[in-house]
Amino acid sequence: MTKEELIKISQEEGGGSYEYEWEDEDWFEELTKDREVVEAMLIMSDAECFLEGPLKHSVWKKDKEVVMQAISIHRSIWGNHQNFDPAELWDFVDASLHNDAELKTEIGVDV
Repeated sequence: MTKEELIKISQEEGGGSYEYEWEDEDWFEELTKDREVVEAMLIMSDAECFLEGPLKHSVWKKDKEVVMQAISIHRSIWGNHQNFDPAELWDFVDASLHNDAELKTEIGVDV
């Protein structure tokens, strides 16, 4: 898979088009060094790729812009669900960003 192919899938198929089998492919580690690829994967996985698999512990969870996108995607899907707990959004954030004022405001609750 190439970056262009993955982004095309994201644009055409959107949420729910992420394939967890990709995480075992040779190209996965290299492509996930690219911000656009990770952002496309967040869209494709409904941000779930940040909660399980290799991206769960990636450096991207330290990138505030990428984290804000993951939070936005997750909240747009689950925010109105009766069991939604905003504190769960901290699962998308690396501990190094837990004191960030903008993230605290976005999430609405402390860690």
